[in-house]
Amino acid sequence: ALPAYGYDFTGWSDGDQNAVRDYTFTTDDDVTLTANFDYRPYTIKVNVNEAALATIELNGTEVASGDETQFGYTEHVTVTVTPVANYHIVNGTTPYTNASPLLFDVEVLENLEYNYTIVPDTFHVSITATGNGSIANFTDGDFAYGDVITGVEAVADANYHFLNWSDAETNAIHSDIT
Repeated sequence: ALPAYGYDFTGWSDGDQNAVRDYTFTTDDDVTLTANFDYRPYTIKVNVNEAALATIELNGTEVASGDETQFGYTEHVTVTVTPVANYHIVNGTTPYTNASPLLFDVEVLENLEYNYTIVPDTFHVSITATGNGSIANFTDGDFAYGDVITGVEAVADANYHFLNWSDAETNAIHSDIT
């Protein structure tokens, strides 16, 4: 019994598991013998750089990063990679877009593996003084989600005093900005 591409021989209807065999019978009664085949199992594996940063689903079922999940030949699979809040996908193997969540369909014709990098969102932080003072120990820039900015100081001009920050902090040296 020779399987078509993407299939494996699973046995004969009489229970024999040998694909090649000599079969001799006498035609004195009806004989039915069936060669059985099934889809060859292929795997899909989806990896993210840090498992806690994304949820991965194959056909709506959550799987862990790096798990190999079996599907049959020509089966259609929907792959979804959803980063946690304040994170996004920056690159990955084909198919890749910067959509969040990443969602695509594949037809399983071979073992498939996809790799994605999840990083924190970035935010532009600008700190300014409104008249009669300046800011020390800080340069405007982009910061990743969760970064803590410390030691920013409001410096009052001569004959002025610091009143407060816009977040109601009253210390001239802000302890931390998140």
